[in-house]
Amino acid sequence: MGPEARPDRPARAAASRATGGCGAYRGRVEGVLVVANPCSGNGRAAALADAVADEARRAGHDAEVAVPASEAAVRAAVASAVDRGTGRVVAVGGDGLVHLVLQEVACTPAVLGIVPCGTGNDYALGLGLRPAKDVAAMARTALAPGVAVDALRTNHGWVASVATVGFSADVNERAERMRWPRGSLRYTLATVLELPRLRPAPWHLEVDGEVHELEATLVAFGTTAYFGGAMAICPRAAASGGRAEITVIGACGRLELVRAFPRVFKGTHLSHPAVTALSGREIALTAPGAPARARADGEALGPLPLRATTVAGAVQVAGARPGPVRADA
Repeated sequence: MGPEARPDRPARAAASRATGGCGAYRGRVEGVLVVANPCSGNGRAAALADAVADEARRAGHDAEVAVPASEAAVRAAVASAVDRGTGRVVAVGGDGLVHLVLQEVACTPAVLGIVPCGTGNDYALGLGLRPAKDVAAMARTALAPGVAVDALRTNHGWVASVATVGFSADVNERAERMRWPRGSLRYTLATVLELPRLRPAPWHLEVDGEVHELEATLVAFGTTAYFGGAMAICPRAAASGGRAEITVIGACGRLELVRAFPRVFKGTHLSHPAVTALSGREIALTAPGAPARARADGEALGPLPLRATTVAGAVQVAGARPGPVRADA
């Protein structure tokens, strides 16, 4: 979904999220809002949303469907539903839609259901939620009991999966501008096309108060593993435990990056000598050399400095099976 100003939530919701964590979730889910990105699934998302709503009604829930035309409209629809006490919001789309919905459901009693039908579906993949041709099966998963998972709260909003700066952010921006190919291959091609611009840059990274002065090609951190179309950039991330996993790729030549690139899909790149893996709860990142912008969940996040806190159990995700990436997966 295209960039657009993000409206603030009501003061009472913002105040409830200002604490270090989230409260316990109790109660049975009743009302369901199914929100769809009209551009996802080659335009099929709206029809999928209707099918999900039908499944919810058959299960005895009141369900309504919203197909907003803008980012602001998505957030307004979800915020209104949560403020009315709607117990579940089902996102029918990809990572961009999940990112928007998360801004309104994090640290609330609402359960987040996901029917993945976007370009990358990285957040769903990281939680064991895979696309399927059986719409009824995906709907049942989206209506399953919620599982508490971690999320990143940053000075630019919530992050569901991975925040990134450097080469990876440049690749993501290029992929967003491309209309071909579809699916995760778009990110692979964008990586190849961005290689001539590959340059390491200085970064100032603080993890739980420990300072790291870096010369790096990219820095990524997240509570789930994947970004860029099934690339397991943070393979140890498990969406539990209240800590984010951080991957730093240092100065690396173009040829070496091309040779090592396939390893990121299985998460085996952490053993490469140019890669450093860290973990922590509180993260702060600045760019001493030049202005830089971060991306997250496939979307523009905001300029550096970037400050992030891992919030344990920030959101309940229906049917989630969080865990680190298996190298043999």
